[in-house]
Amino acid sequence: MKIAVWLFANTSTAFGTAVRAKSLAEILGEKHEVSIIGDIGALDKIKVIRTLYRLPKLMLTILRNKFDIILFENDFRDFFLCYPLLRIRGCRLVFDVVAFYSELEDRWNPPQWRVKLNKFLEEFAIRHADYVTAISPGHFDFYRHYTSDISVIPHFIDEDVFNNREMGQHHHQGDYKLVGVIGSFARPENRVSLEFVYDNLDKFDPRIRFVVIGSCDWRIESDRIIYTGYLPNADYAKQLHSLDAVLDYKEPTKGPYTKVIEAMACGLPAFTTPRGMMGFEQATPGEDILVYPKEELVDRVNELVFDDDLMKQIGEKARITADKYFTKAANREELLSIIDRFDGS
Repeated sequence: MKIAVWLFANTSTAFGTAVRAKSLAEILGEKHEVSIIGDIGALDKIKVIRTLYRLPKLMLTILRNKFDIILFENDFRDFFLCYPLLRIRGCRLVFDVVAFYSELEDRWNPPQWRVKLNKFLEEFAIRHADYVTAISPGHFDFYRHYTSDISVIPHFIDEDVFNNREMGQHHHQGDYKLVGVIGSFARPENRVSLEFVYDNLDKFDPRIRFVVIGSCDWRIESDRIIYTGYLPNADYAKQLHSLDAVLDYKEPTKGPYTKVIEAMACGLPAFTTPRGMMGFEQATPGEDILVYPKEELVDRVNELVFDDDLMKQIGEKARITADKYFTKAANREELLSIIDRFDGS
């Protein structure tokens, strides 16, 4: 079958969404002819139909290409606008929902007209899609009230990049510990995590050093903070394997990010807040991930990161959980089976 993955935003401002779109396309490309429609660079083995995210050009792309299935990557607005044309063209529509479009948007206090519009677009897409894939059990529970044709395809990573046991694990015994804070920090959600470290730096144990990973134009002078800048995947994974733990402080956010599962796949303990668990409900706080409210987080990091036996135990269980739920291998068959249901229909 001929399939298009519709990426709603360009990769310069939506890194996580782009990563998921590429991962879905790579799996589907094992059995089908797959293209990605969006503002994205060239990819190995995947055809890219570039657009500048203008509706007329997107509709022209639909008219010029006969797709059997279009998988929308959380794009509620363009699903609504293009729906009549896509149905006329005979496309089957799969909607991949990776963020709450209405409920969490309300947390940022937008105008009421926007909340109502988002709610309408959200319900329209979920009710009119032929199938819905939800990024987490929480998203599944929220959206199953609108459709019975829904299943969970969680955030997943390329296990060949991150779960590389040959890299080993460098636990810094005794004098100091390295705790990672992962960006890029152009995104407000990620900058919140960095701001938390800056604001509480004097409260953290002085033997803790923070490694700020990713592009960061907001730096402070401190001998306890190391900035790596942007790292390609292989170097990023190697850097993760050099750490003792990861700190991912989260406030209200629309959906999950991959930082926690990338750390878990490397066998790293991840400290986060309850909001940081969004999308990773398969993990168990206290067993394979460390979850504490904001007011306890600094004290818990200070207390636990020097417990080498506990950190090793949490890290080993985290790797097992990541292997079981959050890798390409764990989700390949489910994704392909969803698409196979439309073969010949």
